[in-house]
Amino acid sequence: MIERADPVLPPWLTFQKAAIRSPLSPQACSEALSAEIDGLLAPFGSKPVIGQLGLTGGSLRKRTVYRNSFRTVMSLTFETVGGGSRIIARSSMSPFAVAFLIAWCGMLAVGSLSALAAADAGPVVILIPLLMLAFCVGLVLFGRWMARDEHDFLLAFIRDRVGGEMEAVADHRPGSPIVS
Repeated sequence: MIERADPVLPPWLTFQKAAIRSPLSPQACSEALSAEIDGLLAPFGSKPVIGQLGLTGGSLRKRTVYRNSFRTVMSLTFETVGGGSRIIARSSMSPFAVAFLIAWCGMLAVGSLSALAAADAGPVVILIPLLMLAFCVGLVLFGRWMARDEHDFLLAFIRDRVGGEMEAVADHRPGSPIVS
């Protein structure tokens, strides 16, 4: 079962969290997945997934033929459970894209307030920051729309490689129990 941060927004605009139960140990899961992915420094590889994994987790993203700064990045955490492992997967935009958006919107807010505070601000001076904000929102929406299937693709990729099954997610806290 997949849990979303916000049930109102489309799933590709929020983060998503899922849990996969595997009969393999965390180390075996990491090894099985690592054999099927290209590393971060292999931009021209042939495998469908790019990422890095260790014994306790890592991150994955789908290989695409185009550049998308708003693509889905899936963070994984491996937990040992009786007779196997649980893989907690959390998907969202790249933290760098989020930081860029915060900086962009912050600069737009300062520019808009400065334009409004100016005594002789004409309509064009006020309109420019609003158009820039509209462009930013449109860019994010388009980029996330392009990445809309990546969460499901990565979950299927993991399930196939580790022989896992989906589990229900209990809540958002790290290390919290997963309801089976």
